[in-house]
Formats: sequence, structure tokens, C-alpha cells
Amino acid sequence: MAVYSYLESRGLSSARLEVSLTGTGVRLPKEVMDTSGMVVLFDYFKQPKLKTPEDNRVKGPKVTLGVYPGKMQTKSNEGAIVEFSVLEGRGGRPDWKFEIFGVLKDGTRLPLREISGSGARFSHTYWNGRRKFFGAAYPAGNYVFKLTAVDLDGNEASVSRKLLLTPPR
Repeated sequence: MAVYSYLESRGLSSARLEVSLTGTGVRLPKEVMDTSGMVVLFDYFKQPKLKTPEDNRVKGPKVTLGVYPGKMQTKSNEGAIVEFSVLEGRGGRPDWKFEIFGVLKDGTRLPLREISGSGARFSHTYWNGRRKFFGAAYPAGNYVFKLTAVDLDGNEASVSRKLLLTPPR
């Protein structure tokens, strides 16, 4: 449970997160046999689970958002993996909005990109800190990634993550 909670807190979507504890009788490929500690396996062929289990304590859609790494620079063609999910809950088919903002020196948020949709969604993409991917680099500073979802009952869930774009050296 602690491993699951930690991975989810780092932004991995619960839609594709499943923790299995194995005993010593499990045969793993030889490439991972000489490691010590934990093995994390990502199965990209398994379809994500986009509906949350019925739970009377949970109101609204479940949303997750991960941005890794949290600091990068565009000069050396670095980028960040951005993953988000919106899971359908008791309130039915959610409407969602994913936004990227630049944060100005006075704290004001400048909208850079917005994607919206309806229904459960899992998305895994790459952000390189450039306008329209191949354009000019955004200026150094803080950027905020935000995901908001509202279900048919009006329940809202939101999560945001920050990324620091550092100046070229």
C-alpha cells in the first residue's frame, strides 16, 4: 500500500497502477535478477482502468497528473514527461480541462495551452518547453500544469504540478 501511495503521489495514474508483491519463488528475467531493492515494471500493452471502483466516500471524478522531471532547460533539448488521467466515478461521465500556464514575476498565470474533453481519459505526452513543439523556447521561469474535471453531479476535482524551466548555461 505504501508503494502504491508513493507512486500515485508522484503523479502516476491509478488507471495504470497496480502493485503486486511477489515472493522468492517468482522467476524474473535475468536482466533484473542481479538488482537489489524494488523492481517497477511498466506494461504499456495493458489497457488502463478508467473507471474508479464504487466507493461511497469518494465524490467526483478522480484526477492524476505527473510531470517529470520538475526542472529542465531547453538549450540541451531536455523535456518533461507529462501524464494525466481522469477516471469516471459515481457522478458519471466527467468533462475535463488540461492547461499549461507560464507564471509571470508578479505571480500572474499566463495561459499557454489548453486541451479539453469529455469522458474518462488517460494521456501520456512530452513537453519540451517550446512553442508548438518546434518553435522558440519559452523563457526561463516557473510553469504550472493543471488538470480539472467536473462530473455530471457538479463535483469538481483538480490537481496541479509545477515545472522550473532553467536558463541556458
